[in-house]
Amino acid sequence: MIDTVVYFQITDPKLFAYGVARPIVAIENLTATTLRNIIGQLELDESLSSRDLINTQMRAILDEATDPWGIKVNRVEVKNIQIHQLTFKKLWKSRCVLNVKDVKPFCVQKDKRNQRFLLQKVRKSQLFLKLRPKKRARILDAEAIKESKIRQAEGEAEAILKVQEATAPRY
Repeated sequence: MIDTVVYFQITDPKLFAYGVARPIVAIENLTATTLRNIIGQLELDESLSSRDLINTQMRAILDEATDPWGIKVNRVEVKNIQIHQLTFKKLWKSRCVLNVKDVKPFCVQKDKRNQRFLLQKVRKSQLFLKLRPKKRARILDAEAIKESKIRQAEGEAEAILKVQEATAPRY
């Protein structure tokens, strides 16, 4: 169950009166269907934590749709999101925590794609641990050199930008 508040203003009384039979009911229905579409595109976790994203998308879609009715949607707020207890239990059960030596614990949904990714990461770390110590050390050294080169390049790029900003003519 999701509670929303829609703030709108009437911009054209003629269109408001004649554009749609029951404008308030039309806005309520449009809000419900738009919200269902937006929430349907998000993962359950995202829908609970992405109120700003939902509000912004809702306002843009509703404002565009209600324009022919002489209505301007100024703001949309998702007040409350309540998850049915069974849905919450399913979400909680669909999580898995895996702890393997030298691999950080993961908490991902149990769909096939994420399980495959998780298994690949675990197998890769297990293979890495089976390597001879010298080979492991070379790999870690190479990764450290790569990371330091990346950070050095980022630092140089940032320095160039700062010099450009400082020497750019101001109008």
